[in-house]
Amino acid sequence: MAIPNHTYLLLKMPAPNGVLSICGDIEMSHSCETENINTAEAVEKSNNQAVGAQAAKALTMDQL
Repeated sequence: MAIPNHTYLLLKMPAPNGVLSICGDIEMSHSCETENINTAEAVEKSNNQAVGAQAAKALTMDQL
């Protein structure tokens, strides 16, 4: 029954004494998102290098 508002980093949900509002921190949100993007890029580069290494191992000396 929670209602998130991503624009305002606000989460509202019913509570026994009314509506509970939880506010987010824009700087922390930006920091986490930047770290997530950097991690995803590093994983993608690592996967590409692993695929390239496997393809190179499959080649014969004449193909190299």
